[in-house]
Amino acid sequence: MKVIRGKIVKDVVEVWAKASIPIVSIQRVELMFSTFYEKYKNAKKNFRSKAHTNENTKDKSKTALLEMGQQLFDIAACKCSEPKFCKCPTFKKIPFLELKFMEDQRTVRKMGIGGVDRKETKKMREKEEQKIKRMARSKSLQIIQGESTSIFASESESGSGATRIFSREVSASSEYSFP
Repeated sequence: MKVIRGKIVKDVVEVWAKASIPIVSIQRVELMFSTFYEKYKNAKKNFRSKAHTNENTKDKSKTALLEMGQQLFDIAACKCSEPKFCKCPTFKKIPFLELKFMEDQRTVRKMGIGGVDRKETKKMREKEEQKIKRMARSKSLQIIQGESTSIFASESESGSGATRIFSREVSASSEYSFP
């Protein structure tokens, strides 16, 4: 059962990854799957039991089994129904572009996951690249500012003047290129 559970969990996680929706941990997904499977086995056992002498109770059991199969196996990290009031950490929130899809999946389930949206993927990559460049730029500035501050401190101690400070700042800034 562990091998099958592992494969199913892996497949479920891959589907959710395609949807770009943050999920709970793999261990939590495995636990959720085990719990779901136990409920399914119990419902199936109840459906097949000989205690169903009444057709009405047998129909209820059959309906319960069918409903279990139709439910979303919701492993999203954010379970908030209203994004406006969501207090989840940023890395757990459902992306804005996926909110309608997630709402649909939790209710009527008419939408599906298609191929890769190339335009949106390109935009996301460009945003991520810009973010990385901004971070690199701010780190470079912090390094330069740290060097120039230490230069000012060492120069003021030696009393050698502003021209030497200026020349060291220029050489320090020329070592770093800004895109």
